[in-house]
This record gives sequence, C-alpha cells and structure tokens, in this order.
Amino acid sequence: MKKLVWIGFLLVLSAFAQGRAFLEGSTSSIDLTFTNPTQFGLQLDLSGGVKELAGPFGLKGGAGINVEQGTASFNLSAGALFSFGRSGIIPQAGLGFRANFGGGTTTFAVQAQVGLEYPVNRNVSLVVDTLPTVTFGGQTVFAINMRAGLRVYP
Repeated sequence: MKKLVWIGFLLVLSAFAQGRAFLEGSTSSIDLTFTNPTQFGLQLDLSGGVKELAGPFGLKGGAGINVEQGTASFNLSAGALFSFGRSGIIPQAGLGFRANFGGGTTTFAVQAQVGLEYPVNRNVSLVVDTLPTVTFGGQTVFAINMRAGLRVYP
C-alpha cells in the first residue's frame, strides 16, 4: 500500500512538471454587484497555478481580501483554466469556485472566467479577466468582477 501511495505521489508531481507554474500577484479587481442598490467593491488577490497541465487545461487557486460597503472579508478560490493559444494575445476561459469569509457571513460562489493574457516577455504577462459570478449565502446575488493584474512565470 505504501508503494502505491508513493507511485501516486510521483505521478502527480510529474503531471505538475509538465505544466507551466505561475503566480498572479497583487491583482486588483472591481466588483459590480447587482443587488438593490447596486454595490461596488475592491478586491486584492494573490493566486497561483499551473498552466498547460494537460494540453491547454490548467489549474488555479488563490486567496484575497475583499472590501465592499465598508466591510472587509477574506476569500479562497480554486478553478480550472483553459488557454486558447501559446503566443501573441492569448484568450483564456475558466470555471471555478470561491468561498468568502468575514463581514458577519460566509458565502460561496460559482464563477466563470473570460479573459486575455498578453505576454510581455518569457516570464511576465499582463492579464485582464471578466468573471461573471453567482454568490450563494443569505441571498443569491449575481456580480461581474473585472480584474487586471500581472502573471509571473518563475
């Protein structure tokens, strides 16, 4: 049994070795939440992942701080990422989940991702994303999150 665990662990590590690891640092966001009244918020994220893990598919996860209506909260996110190219302006799409803790409530969200990655050089890219999001917790809310940031490939 111990050998099977080690073999599985090595297979997972080799899968990550095939992909291209990245960090997205200090990503700024603007939330447009469609409630009554419409709310605006600011979010700072630090995320990382592996691009091209299995062909064009990758994984992404992150943590962030969200400030909205005078309340600060903390969030964790995870999702899948699909890249439509390898050079020039690279369109990308994804689907993921987010959990938000703080502000007196805990909410969970399902979010899609549509965006562009513009490689500045081999190790740095500019990233612009739009994330339509449905949040559950107390009430169901639809929001659009627009995000711009820097992606670094170490």
